[in-house]
Amino acid sequence: MLELIRKHLFRGIGWGCTFIILDFIVGDLIGYEYVITNFTFYVLTSILITMGFVSTAIVYEFESLSQKMKISIHLTVALILLIVGNLVIYNTFYISNALFYLSLFLTVWTFHYLRERREIRKINERIQQLKR
Repeated sequence: MLELIRKHLFRGIGWGCTFIILDFIVGDLIGYEYVITNFTFYVLTSILITMGFVSTAIVYEFESLSQKMKISIHLTVALILLIVGNLVIYNTFYISNALFYLSLFLTVWTFHYLRERREIRKINERIQQLKR
């Protein structure tokens, strides 16, 4: 279990760094003027928030929860972190940043969901072949 937690935390750090870079690239492309007085605080806070986004995916490992409950927990924590993250980093709530990060989160989540669904379908097909 400890290995699983560590895996999710490190995956969160990786995604956090990726999203920070994407944030700066998109901001630069659209001409957004960044006013960051404490760059280290911004980066560390962003990484911690993204670790929260990613590490809550650990709920999918618990078989005792229904799939709807797992998705609800993961998305609720993500939305809370999105709002709190905007307030902590920018001292206000920017709807554009919230929509940007929400769209990134939902895109990544959707790709993971579809990949897992495809894998489950393959496993079920293989089980059906073995039964014959």
